[in-house]
Amino acid sequence: MEDWDRLWKDTARLSQATARSQVDDTIDQCLDLKLPWATRLAGILAILHQVLGDDTGVSFYGVTRPWQPLVLVGAAGRPGALATGWGVPVAGIAAQEQAAQFAGEVRTFADYLGGWIGVHQCVAVPVLHNQHLYGVLEVRAYSPDYLNLAHAELVLAVGARIAAAWPTNQKTGGLEHANRSTHERCP
Repeated sequence: MEDWDRLWKDTARLSQATARSQVDDTIDQCLDLKLPWATRLAGILAILHQVLGDDTGVSFYGVTRPWQPLVLVGAAGRPGALATGWGVPVAGIAAQEQAAQFAGEVRTFADYLGGWIGVHQCVAVPVLHNQHLYGVLEVRAYSPDYLNLAHAELVLAVGARIAAAWPTNQKTGGLEHANRSTHERCP
């Protein structure tokens, strides 16, 4: 637990002005923890939210079965959808196309589900390893013109690091269950 406490103290020190190398070091620290994968993934989402700021929301949508809705596995910051369908902007398009998506103004998508909760911009990155899609990392901004190229590059890099570290025996359905039981235990 000492490592976990140190990680949270290090995470609390992060901000938008933090050097990228320090962000990378904090993510490495999280990935190296000897804790369940769901806990480490939650830590990475929290780190990303801390760096991007309070006007963002960070979510990971997992694939439970091909072409079934992507389900929320973990989140940090402002709220997002609990699930999204394949091909539905923006996370669903990233999953279907297996390519990163950046929406400078999500309200241009008539079927975007987050517009009603004030989302303006979104970056969605598929988490792929050895051509296997584990899910989609999504960052939402609740102010116009908040996200920029540096933010998108950070989200791409974090998505790639999650994919590279993904345990080969971990299915996202188990993460959904772990996330639900964690929320039931935590106030």
